[in-house]
Amino acid sequence: MGRLPWKTLGLPDLRDAWGERLWYAVSTRHKGLLNCTVSEACLDMGPDTALGTITVRDAGGHVLHDGTLATAHDAGRGGAAAVVISPGPPLARWAGGGETPVIQSRTCEGGRCNGSGRCLTEPPTATPKCDPRNYLDRAPGPAYTDEDNARFVDRADLAGRALNRDGFVQGPVVDRDGHAWVNDRLVAIGYDDLMPRVMRRVGD
Repeated sequence: MGRLPWKTLGLPDLRDAWGERLWYAVSTRHKGLLNCTVSEACLDMGPDTALGTITVRDAGGHVLHDGTLATAHDAGRGGAAAVVISPGPPLARWAGGGETPVIQSRTCEGGRCNGSGRCLTEPPTATPKCDPRNYLDRAPGPAYTDEDNARFVDRADLAGRALNRDGFVQGPVVDRDGHAWVNDRLVAIGYDDLMPRVMRRVGD
């Protein structure tokens, strides 16, 4: 997980409506696929291999992409291959039951940044500006899907795939008192988005 590498992708400096750079995560199954001549991790893109491993839920907790699925018979419901996230404005982040929510901070305070704003601490997440918890939100407990968008499980092996239930939740997630806990907006790239393009590329 990290900020979308817009330069590497040949894109403009994409920002959301609040001026924040986009974040992204890529499924384990899809890392290293773009350059098979240099990547030992390159895998074929047969139906089983192309299944993503990232679970994505809507704001009500319903699974849209199930990263635990390991067979291609219902590939359209399988895990996402990638997720792009608009973090939106800072909010009070759920810290767990009984703990005080933490206001998200997106500054260089507590660490060092260079002139272009790059975090110089080791690890970079020691600086609030580079800590995903200051951008990505957490749903408040099991009643609201209990997802933390700043972390996820992404296992491709059969033994660990059940752990992929820990994924991402689409905002807005609002509690019964009208308090917004998740304002992240997600775009998930699934099997049905990816495979037709792969097959066209293979056919060329």
